[in-house]
Amino acid sequence: MPSTSRLPTASPSATDAGALGLDDARLSLLETAARAPSGHNAQPWRVTLRDARHWTLDIAPDRRLPAVDPEDREAVISLGAFLETLETAAPALGLAVREVEVAPGPEVRLSVVDGPRADDPAGLEAIWARRTRRRGLRPDPLPDDVVADLLDDMPDVRFIGRGTHEADGLAEAAAEGARHQTARDDAQEELSHWIRWRRSEEARRPTGLTPESMEMPAPLRWLAHAVFTPATVLSSGFRKQGTALATRQAQEGAGWFVVFTPDASAPALIDAGQRYQRLGLRGVRHGIGLHPMSQMLEEPAVRDRVAALLKAPRDTVQMVLRTGYARPAAPPPGPRLPVPAFVRRAE
Repeated sequence: MPSTSRLPTASPSATDAGALGLDDARLSLLETAARAPSGHNAQPWRVTLRDARHWTLDIAPDRRLPAVDPEDREAVISLGAFLETLETAAPALGLAVREVEVAPGPEVRLSVVDGPRADDPAGLEAIWARRTRRRGLRPDPLPDDVVADLLDDMPDVRFIGRGTHEADGLAEAAAEGARHQTARDDAQEELSHWIRWRRSEEARRPTGLTPESMEMPAPLRWLAHAVFTPATVLSSGFRKQGTALATRQAQEGAGWFVVFTPDASAPALIDAGQRYQRLGLRGVRHGIGLHPMSQMLEEPAVRDRVAALLKAPRDTVQMVLRTGYARPAAPPPGPRLPVPAFVRRAE
């Protein structure tokens, strides 16, 4: 696990954006793509500029989550979400993403070329409006036409409505996954390194979770900012509260979206990440939120149970997303790395 001293910082010594040799449109594209979701908001993507138009995406070693994602499955999915955000945002900036190739590593090679500017900035607006919605997902059923719109051209994403046997089983698996994971010291210690209890720490290390992005109630947010520390996350009380919260959350919402893949290869995981972000951006249009409940897939015994419940091979279930109409007041966005902190020029 990376120590806190090795986590990325937004320091004055970071490479100045101008030194990257990119025009304003490409810098804006990278800034926008960094709004993609990732586990613990670790932002595991790294961009290497072979030149201004030819980029390579891979995983930053110091932004991995080895305790809960030892094989980088979720990190590769996050690369896919980053790629989808690039492709969605590019037209509004007069750019286009072309020649996408997934290579061993894994890494994604692509070209960012000039293209016609889109008149409709809806995709760009959705990217900046999207949030992970941990609280307040309503139980109102999702109409069939809305589900059809959300899943258009995504046959490997399935909706499971509230009140069904499978939905109840996923809720139980979410609670069980939380119990398993909060009992693991390595997982809790890793989580403790990715929570920014102090605003000064958030400014210095703009990754991870904050009391606001975790949607803590106002009195608890104040207490967290004032007195919580990494040691708090290791306490028995915090672990119990984490399990209780996951159990309550799993009972909320209108149901679940499950993202499947044919296998667990890098191209398949990249595609899963693209579909996850595409689903989230479409959800913004309908006022529908998503909340990945990843612990059930991070804990091997629980993942086996989920696969059996869904009658799917274990390695084909990649994401389980709680969903529902979201309350209008969205939580503030989590911190994001500045472009020079995750982009470098090829040597």
